[in-house]
Amino acid sequence: MMIGRLTFLYMYVCLCIILFNVAFNLHTKIQPRALYHKKKVLKDLLTHEIYRQDETKRQVLKTHLIKRLKNIDYLKAFHEALVDIEATKLSIDWILIGEVISDLSYFYRDKKAEKKAYFAYLVYFFDLNHKIETNTCSLKEARARLSRILMTFLWEDSIYARNNAFKAVMSLGIEEDALKALKIMDKRTGQHNGKLIQNHLLNFTGNHQKLADSLYDDLEAFTWSIQAAVINYLRMVPAEYVSHEAYWEGLYKLLCDENQHKEVRLALIRYFKKYYYLPVQETLIEYVQSKEEEKWEFAVVAAMALESYEGNEKDEALTEALSSSNWYIRLNAAESLINKGYSYEQLMQSGLDKYACDMLTYRRQLRDMKERRAI
Repeated sequence: MMIGRLTFLYMYVCLCIILFNVAFNLHTKIQPRALYHKKKVLKDLLTHEIYRQDETKRQVLKTHLIKRLKNIDYLKAFHEALVDIEATKLSIDWILIGEVISDLSYFYRDKKAEKKAYFAYLVYFFDLNHKIETNTCSLKEARARLSRILMTFLWEDSIYARNNAFKAVMSLGIEEDALKALKIMDKRTGQHNGKLIQNHLLNFTGNHQKLADSLYDDLEAFTWSIQAAVINYLRMVPAEYVSHEAYWEGLYKLLCDENQHKEVRLALIRYFKKYYYLPVQETLIEYVQSKEEEKWEFAVVAAMALESYEGNEKDEALTEALSSSNWYIRLNAAESLINKGYSYEQLMQSGLDKYACDMLTYRRQLRDMKERRAI
């Protein structure tokens, strides 16, 4: 009796596995076809001229799209349809798409983190600020609504939802919201990847001068990781977008503040390598000449930054640094002197010790290797 029951149970489990495999295979075959069909329908609707010529039909299409795109499968098909349209350079109504996305944000605001992350990614992908040439009052309001809702996504536990929402807010180009979004990110527990924050700020589509001024004014309100990212943004944003002179005195004070976090001060040294500010040179020389072991990282970056500062005193400090016991200090000092125009022969004949000569030999061999590869 027991054997019969076990046999029946075994057959039942096998049957369930077979049915599951059949259903799964059918689903994987049907889903791409269904997605392709949805994409084709959406592509035809979006590129049809009649919806741009007749306002009534345009509103009908808008209502239809909002209804359909509440389904995540249709949203994926919508994404792929727009990729195809852009690839083939077909003309579409980006203003309509902006209005649809803005209205959809209310729906996806209450969904799970995965759907929020995907929706925010689509907002970033569409890059509406560059696609829409006519910026009417209604579009500005729609963009502001969308930005406000995306900022609520920043409170999600999902790192994907937060990262995509922050990217999306930057793509909308509203300076005030960009600053608010960064402050929300800063309030979140745990450190954020400074490189990602910096890159998203660089991708901001609005007025970089206004954004940079706002970030500089509130710089000390942020935690050290965000401060370092903001300083790196200020260093990397194109000079034609931002006037930097107004920041130099304040940033120099931060550099001289011993209570500032190490990463913030290192970011400031890199900033002043790119942007020449005369008072900084004395501080850079002090870092390079410092014998304190715990400050070796400052000496490494300062040796690199002194390349931008002319004068015998700076060159003598770099020449002394060639004899440092730290390999990285010697490397950056050698690179700075070579980039300043000193020849290997000049430096080798200046009475340097074995450490310095070895580093200069290494730099010359490295240069020769690069030159041979370039041929």
